[in-house]
Amino acid sequence: MRKSRILKPFPSNLEAKEKLLPDIQGGRPFRQEVSQRIPVENPQRRVAYFTGCMTNYVFQNTGRSVLNVLKENKVEVFIPEQVCCGVPAEASGDEETMLHLAAENVKNSQNYRLTRLLRDCPSCGVALQEYGEKLGTEEAKAFSSKVKDITQFLIQDIELKIPKNNVPVTVTYHDPCHAIRGLKIQKEPRELLKKIPGLSLKEMNGTTQCCGSAGSFNLSYYQLSMQILDKKLNNIRDTGAEVVATACPACEMQIGHGVRKNQLTQKVMHPIELLSQAYLIGGK
Repeated sequence: MRKSRILKPFPSNLEAKEKLLPDIQGGRPFRQEVSQRIPVENPQRRVAYFTGCMTNYVFQNTGRSVLNVLKENKVEVFIPEQVCCGVPAEASGDEETMLHLAAENVKNSQNYRLTRLLRDCPSCGVALQEYGEKLGTEEAKAFSSKVKDITQFLIQDIELKIPKNNVPVTVTYHDPCHAIRGLKIQKEPRELLKKIPGLSLKEMNGTTQCCGSAGSFNLSYYQLSMQILDKKLNNIRDTGAEVVATACPACEMQIGHGVRKNQLTQKVMHPIELLSQAYLIGGK
């Protein structure tokens, strides 16, 4: 898929905006890489995984990391048929399309008698948890009641397997707006990071301040979003951290763009990627 097609509704300053988007031309979507069912021996839990669009098309390694972490913790995974959660349509004022997408996702989940539907994106999480209220059906309410963030699931629902080997890296964490304001998730990603041996977590100033992404705000108001991002980058620099962790693909894209644009050295990663890396370093 060409970046220019995605950016067609945002024609001004197109060259700068193309650099905002990661390279999405190579490789296959994540859900084409994996089976619909990922079994494990003697599973302690069975869950469904809603990958969302960003993990499926842009940050496939986040999806691989989610599956690896769940496998290490003996959690069997089903990946149901799914469409977009509906956030982009709703943000653009198209409620009809949003409700149609919601109904499709609820229908596709009916074949899975599972207690948890995990997601790795807080924007998707907010949308999925509102399906019950917006659609008003018993099926939609049951669907929404099962939705849980991957970081919450690992901390609250299971006894997490602790990696054995050290990961000697300094990490700072950025709180996504939908996570901290919409889902009230703040401590769980940090608790996961602190369970990685050797990892040092150093908080930045303004950790809960927006990075400037805000859905498609950074595409509609690119220059203003960069001014907001500059404040975040300054706070990141001040920590001296080697890695910026954030549990939101949109924030990851925005901060990653700022890192590349300003020739900084930090890596930008989902916390689940760091945990998965720790398991892989530790061997199997």
